[in-house]
Amino acid sequence: MTVLKLILSVVAGTFAAIVVAIVIFAVVPFPEAAFQKRHDEILSRIALVHVEWRANFGVASASFTLVNGSNRWVSDLTLFCEFFAPSGTELGDVSPVLYQRVAPGRSLHVTGFTLGRIDPQVATARCNIIGFH
Repeated sequence: MTVLKLILSVVAGTFAAIVVAIVIFAVVPFPEAAFQKRHDEILSRIALVHVEWRANFGVASASFTLVNGSNRWVSDLTLFCEFFAPSGTELGDVSPVLYQRVAPGRSLHVTGFTLGRIDPQVATARCNIIGFH
């Protein structure tokens, strides 16, 4: 009987440890999740304004003002630009990186930033910032 009691106490202790571990992992956020949340908060405070784009010989370029409304420096900003035909059909997209630094609460005006090659039928474009360092 003593061996059976010992086995049951070990099993019960192991089960309790597993339950505690599950509760801890469910309640305590992982560092990656906290980092992603902070990254998303900062990203939501960075904006492209006064965007003007043009195409010359199948290459798109843009001029815009980048506004950093966050409280930290941002750099190496990744843009995502989609291009559309007059019918509204998406003709392609590009994701160029702007290798600049922008101070907290400051703006940066960019002129003639090359976006990449585009279809000659592109009529409109839409750009957003999707990442930074």
